[in-house]
Amino acid sequence: MSEPRSHRRADGAPALAPPGGSAVDAAAEWRARHELTRLGHLLYERGYNVATDGNVSWRLDDDTLLVTPTGAHLGFLRPDELVVVDREGELLRGDRAPTSEWPLHREIHRARPDSRCVVHAHAPHAIAASLAGIDLHDSFITVAPIPTTEYARVSSEQTPAVLRPFLRDYSWAILPRHGVVAWAPSAWDAFLRVESLEHCAKVVLAARACGPIAPLTPEQRRELLTVWGLERLA
Repeated sequence: MSEPRSHRRADGAPALAPPGGSAVDAAAEWRARHELTRLGHLLYERGYNVATDGNVSWRLDDDTLLVTPTGAHLGFLRPDELVVVDREGELLRGDRAPTSEWPLHREIHRARPDSRCVVHAHAPHAIAASLAGIDLHDSFITVAPIPTTEYARVSSEQTPAVLRPFLRDYSWAILPRHGVVAWAPSAWDAFLRVESLEHCAKVVLAARACGPIAPLTPEQRRELLTVWGLERLA
């Protein structure tokens, strides 16, 4: 990978700190690159992305994001392929443009400073649920409500706009006919949220194939939300 603004360390790994940056910054960024790479591989191995679907990001600081580049296959992603952009999407480090969905990542990182990692995947059962008109915000099983946004065209400013109403109170959402988004303080927690969301969609679709299903009663739902500390969503 060509990095005009950096050099390479003795062990061959890119020296990731920008001019004037510290070795601590570089080490933290390199760890984040490895975590996002493993995250991308897990998303592919679990069938949540195929081909060049999906993208992931990590907030390095208030002004910079580490994101997957455009056209990346997450199943075969390498740490040195990830790129660093500023809050306007300008490339700071790397030799490829950032994912076309980077505005989605920027919106979430701005709205949720408690979350360092954002994952966007094309999880098939969640997409199928949106096609079938199943609202997973209703509580069918014992997971937190999953909102479905309004429709937005892929790779557009529409996507951040339709997500905006859900960012404060939720940690995941379904983008209808498109995919899912989850955000969390760590890459692992973001992956777990995608996995839980997709599992919920899979269970509900399987039940729906067997016949009519009903969500929990309002009282059962309130009790469940209390267990999760989510009374505000009742």
